[in-house]
Amino acid sequence: MKQDFNIRFKIILIVFGVLFTTFLFGQTKTDAELYAIWKDKSEPDTVRLEAIWERVNFDSMPNHEPDWWKKWNKELKEAIELAIKNNKTGYLPLLYMMSTIDCAGNIECMCSTAKKVLESSKVANDSRWPFALYAYHDFNGPMQ
Repeated sequence: MKQDFNIRFKIILIVFGVLFTTFLFGQTKTDAELYAIWKDKSEPDTVRLEAIWERVNFDSMPNHEPDWWKKWNKELKEAIELAIKNNKTGYLPLLYMMSTIDCAGNIECMCSTAKKVLESSKVANDSRWPFALYAYHDFNGPMQ
């Protein structure tokens, strides 16, 4: 009887944990709401940066080009400038990585941007390996 209760209690805890993390880490605003915040120049830079960060910090790569990416892709240069200006170094590896798509066909640009991804990852102490791996591939692949 006690063992049955322990199993049920553990299942309840697991379900609660899954639901809690889903609510905690789920995207809270729609694409349109985030884009409105980003485009509103009266908002503080940090609020605008958080909006673009929340939107572009996703699992798939930008070259898959979902509809929302076509709109946000044009905003990366300004986002990088704001991140540098406001010392938000943690945002730079992702923003630089996302901006490599603008370098398609330009080896010098790809290498330069990939190097920025690697350097900003070091400064931000961001050890998320996909950034480094992606940048390392771009930086070393075309040069060989």
